[in-house]
Amino acid sequence: MDPQKVEAAKKSRESLPAEEFPEGNWGVVTNGCQLSLRFTKTNYTNGEPVEVILLLRNVTNQTARLNYLRRAELLDGPATFQIISDSGKVIPEHYPSAQLFEGGFIATCPLPGTQHKYVEHLNRGYDLTNGTYNVRAVIRMTNNSPPTEVKSAPVTIKIK
Repeated sequence: MDPQKVEAAKKSRESLPAEEFPEGNWGVVTNGCQLSLRFTKTNYTNGEPVEVILLLRNVTNQTARLNYLRRAELLDGPATFQIISDSGKVIPEHYPSAQLFEGGFIATCPLPGTQHKYVEHLNRGYDLTNGTYNVRAVIRMTNNSPPTEVKSAPVTIKIK
């Protein structure tokens, strides 16, 4: 790890505990991991890139394993997204087989007491047109029995 980046991160609001930074949209801690979902903005024009920032945090003093079922070339990080339109329609991922990819990719949650940042573009995997959407990031932990999910809090975005 780059010590300068670690020191800069410690001074950032992104490093605050979830209860001290509710705008971080942190989900509940699941098996020692916690997930935050943030957008660079919440209002977009139709066709504009929808950039998402994910923070995956290990809140324990132990290494936590994630065995997530994603094909790395589809999106930048380990999450899939649950997207629901204002009419209640679930927006499917372009690559539904990605969620069921046999073998998946094994990754570790960040080192104990640290977090990792991912930047993704929802337009690459989902058809988003005019409307209001409720978005939640999800990482499926398949190394647990039964499998569990680390989820962010939901965020509402609008596309005009």
